[in-house]
Amino acid sequence: MANAERSIMFGHLPMNITKFQDYLRTKYPTSYDDNPWFKEYYQRYFSCNLDENWMYNSQCTDPSRRSIVDNNFRDEYTTLSTIHAVEAMAKAVHSTLQLKCGVNYNGVCSKFLTDVDTPAKIRGYLDSNHIFDVLDEMFHFYERELDKGINIYYYESFYALYVIHTFESIGETGREEFSRLAYLNRICIAQNITVGKEGPVTNARAQVALQQLFVHPDASIVVLFVDDPLPFLQEIEKSASIRNAFKFVGTDKWGEDPDVWDGLPNIMADKNVVTFDVETADITGFDKYLEYKTPNTYTFNPWFNEYYEYIYNCSLTGQNSQVPPCPSKQYGIPRSPNYIQDPYVLYVINAVFSAAIGAHNALFKLCPPPVNSLCNLFATSGERRQEILNGAKLANFTDDTKQPFYFTPSGESDRGYHIWQSLERPSGNGYYLEDVGSYNDTHYLKIDARYDPGWRSPCDGVASCNCTFPSYIPSRYMLQPSP
Repeated sequence: MANAERSIMFGHLPMNITKFQDYLRTKYPTSYDDNPWFKEYYQRYFSCNLDENWMYNSQCTDPSRRSIVDNNFRDEYTTLSTIHAVEAMAKAVHSTLQLKCGVNYNGVCSKFLTDVDTPAKIRGYLDSNHIFDVLDEMFHFYERELDKGINIYYYESFYALYVIHTFESIGETGREEFSRLAYLNRICIAQNITVGKEGPVTNARAQVALQQLFVHPDASIVVLFVDDPLPFLQEIEKSASIRNAFKFVGTDKWGEDPDVWDGLPNIMADKNVVTFDVETADITGFDKYLEYKTPNTYTFNPWFNEYYEYIYNCSLTGQNSQVPPCPSKQYGIPRSPNYIQDPYVLYVINAVFSAAIGAHNALFKLCPPPVNSLCNLFATSGERRQEILNGAKLANFTDDTKQPFYFTPSGESDRGYHIWQSLERPSGNGYYLEDVGSYNDTHYLKIDARYDPGWRSPCDGVASCNCTFPSYIPSRYMLQPSP
């Protein structure tokens, strides 16, 4: 302790929450099964065994009436923060349900469950509560996608950029994470343009946003974080002045999707657009799985009929005057001309397999041999979910694309992204999309050696590139190591 005067220590003030303790006084391990960790906590608190556990030297005394709230009980220092986090999460889910299902919603609707942006919507409502640390794992995907974007900007010497983002979860979350990574990598966002605060993003609103680029025309790279890129692309396609002045970078919302690229001959000819798309492949077995599912044969999924009506653009009840009635002879989903297999089907299948492997590994770690069913220690363990996650990260198998699938040490999958740009056909007759690079588990950008778009956007001499980055400050350490 000779150097204690040179140390700074932080701690939490003790706090007992009366209502929380009153709540716990009514909970006993013999009757309270809602919380899977309660029994394990009870055993640790009293150093005794419940049921057939054998961790301690004695059995618990009178567990049906003995409460853990005794004279020695103290609230954990995280109790209040956890209560606040749960309350904020409940309010965020409630607000998202109102947005997706209507203000007077009665239960969970299919739009809440099937919309890809639902987690990001929830995060948006949590913004004012500052509890992102609780939900970071939900949004790790965004960080990785933007990380590969930062890499290509470095590779091509893009140091002054513009960002256009839509005022919804996809755009807001993308812009927020990109801004953080850009700042850390000393890339200046010279102008940030928000679209859609007044309502849906129409072609007219997209045009207004694109015209704002000319306010500061000294930087030439524009990054688009938008849920629907079509209004912007259609306006870019029509305007030679925009295509000549700026280069555009799109996310996987755009990717290699032929429905997005169709009808954009000027953009493809100018070769002023680069997009990212996930590394994936169509799974034949998934289409076979859907082939025999119709509203008449598949009643297990309560949202299937709604999706069937959407994919076939018809009404099963005949009560929707905006679309024709569905034919009496029903076909499987893949038969619809509107059906395209979602690029994330592969990722969902791999996630399910990984979760099964995680549960298998957790069982063998927590249960004594021989393991042939769920043991009591697994069923009551508060570490069960963490052990399943740890076990899932050990997954290593060949997936439906005949490629190895595994998780890197940082917890990410080995799948990555492709980089696409339009190139002229060798025959000179039209253009096609070419895979010019990739970014995957190696965390290095790989670019075709023959590919050089010639895009440059340095900060030097650019009036709008006025970002101030902090100077490097070395970390401060203790003068003496702790004994």
